[in-house]
Amino acid sequence: NNSCITLAIINVDQYNIIKKTCNKAREDAIMKSIAKTIKNNVRSYFNVGRYSNNEFAIILPDTVKGSAISILRIIRKKVSQTIHRDSKNKRLQVTLSMGIANYPENALNKSKLTERTKSALAIAKKEHGNRVIPYVTTSKTSIKLAVCYSGQSQFYSNVLLGMREIIEDAGNIDLKIYYIGQTPDDFKKPGSGIRKAIADKPDIIAISSKANIGPYVKMANKAKIRVFGFNLLDFQMNPKAKIDTCVGYDYRKLGQKVGEYIARILRGEGKIALIEGIKNASDSIDIKRGTNDILKKYKKIHVVESISAEWKRNKAQVIAKNIMRKHSNLDVIFGLNDEMALGSIQAVVDKGRIGKTLVIGLDGTMSGLNAIKDGKLAATLNVNPIALGILLMRTILRSMVKEEKVPEIIESQTVMVDPVNIDMYLR
Repeated sequence: NNSCITLAIINVDQYNIIKKTCNKAREDAIMKSIAKTIKNNVRSYFNVGRYSNNEFAIILPDTVKGSAISILRIIRKKVSQTIHRDSKNKRLQVTLSMGIANYPENALNKSKLTERTKSALAIAKKEHGNRVIPYVTTSKTSIKLAVCYSGQSQFYSNVLLGMREIIEDAGNIDLKIYYIGQTPDDFKKPGSGIRKAIADKPDIIAISSKANIGPYVKMANKAKIRVFGFNLLDFQMNPKAKIDTCVGYDYRKLGQKVGEYIARILRGEGKIALIEGIKNASDSIDIKRGTNDILKKYKKIHVVESISAEWKRNKAQVIAKNIMRKHSNLDVIFGLNDEMALGSIQAVVDKGRIGKTLVIGLDGTMSGLNAIKDGKLAATLNVNPIALGILLMRTILRSMVKEEKVPEIIESQTVMVDPVNIDMYLR
């Protein structure tokens, strides 16, 4: 009858813990308690059902998204306040992650409605659960979005690919790109990208920069332009100014993840060389610190060289060649981005050490992933910049929903990719 309908899918955050700590009867009792709370807090004509082992679904006819959010928040709160017990009578708190989407606002058929509800649920789970997330792709008015970053690179190209996936779906976002510098002098120039972006009076600016952006964010704040940061989670900000949300990576954690991988493949013993990015760049510093956080725990793992190649492939090739001359029995070269790792590979080939000196990168660029498939690169930490772009764009759109409170910091997911799982990540 063309009336609106909202679909909600609800995930029990602690289901795996319930399975481990409860017998079947106790597990069933907990799930029945959750089902009862859901049914007691929705209208009688709403359809409530078990969707999978750890999920419920609700069909809410004649219900706009705002009303659905209010209903689901009541359910979420009541479930989180209910005390459950495991098989040993230990207290067990249960929370719910909830994703919702609406017909016709977000989808025009049931398969799209289900897909987009699941997409919203996935965000709720990534943000550590116990929250209600609506799928947002539309707005009544056109949005002017300025994206500011430093120069062209495969990483930023992939971020834009992810953003465009959501922008094409929304269909009402005017996107404009501005290249900005990384030094204070670049920013002060009258024709600088950040000044142009602010002068064009967009609704929103999304920015990635390692320079001090405080004065320019403050200018945007005064002009009532909302600002989102991406790639980094912490920006240089002097004077202090307001960024709504930062979507990106904790670079120290990235280094720790690679460090754990290296320690595992070396079984706690070996010689390693690090090829760093720009010496004073915060991301390079944090990746190196994170890697060393892990490697210093192993007495038989030694970082024999740590040299900057300034993120450049050609420079990394020369440096790796010199390192290989000094350390002929090197076990691992970790290039802090894929470009430097790919440059290092040639030095390993020239030395006849393919398969003996393993080269590891970080980024998950197509060049890096293809090099893994070809047997040249041992592994890369895939930060999945396309997924970062999708997450950034969804976050911006979510922030425009009055009922939605978006966290100040959202971390994008990463995964180590090597020959075992490479086929899952080539697109």
